Amino acid sequence: MERNLKPHLYMDQIPGLPGIDGINLVYGSWHLLNEALTCYLNKVYFACLICLSTSVELWLKRELKSDDSLENLLKKAKSLKLIDDVEFESLNRLRNDRNSYVHFNIDKLPKSKHDKTTSTRIERYRTAEGIYKERELYKIEVDVYATPAHRDMFPLAVLAVLSYFHLNSVTKFFQKRYPCDDSLRHYYYNFTLLKIDGLDENEVVFQIAQTERAKKTKKHRSNFGERIRKFIGI
Repeated sequence: MERNLKPHLYMDQIPGLPGIDGINLVYGSWHLLNEALTCYLNKVYFACLICLSTSVELWLKRELKSDDSLENLLKKAKSLKLIDDVEFESLNRLRNDRNSYVHFNIDKLPKSKHDKTTSTRIERYRTAEGIYKERELYKIEVDVYATPAHRDMFPLAVLAVLSYFHLNSVTKFFQKRYPCDDSLRHYYYNFTLLKIDGLDENEVVFQIAQTERAKKTKKHRSNFGERIRKFIGI
């Protein structure tokens, strides 16, 4: 049975990234580039990578008039001198990072190389001449991570750094091609879903982990590392 669902959307006009002409840049790329910034600021790093790669992909499809994969689009753009070698390496790294995290390929995700590190105890002392010097007392071996769970979450932590790197890289990529004076800063539109008429509220269930929060016992905390390992598939 077909129903007449009426979504109520709120459209918010937001100043876009500075230094980019948001009118001549294909709007899909412009919108997703700004969405990537919003994702990054809200610590939604998975979505940030996806928005950035799709922003580049849409731009390449328009410029090359092709609906090919991002990998082939990048190769074609390089061969036609649409992008230079440095830009190709940067954008291809974005593509590889996106694929690694979207498909959660554990073999391609960043790994912790060491479990232990050496910490040196340094003492600062003053000589008879009144000069301050330092001397090494001893070295101790310490854990790199507080618990195994911290080590297992290393790929997720690195994702924040990668998002920062790629966000800056792609922003500069478009600033180079669509320069704009900051006084002419263009807007982009962000949409918020308020409600949907005709939709039974029971059909959409958002499960909040209240039960999990209520079970924060010592036993559950000790199993946290194991749950993380199961989550990332190792």
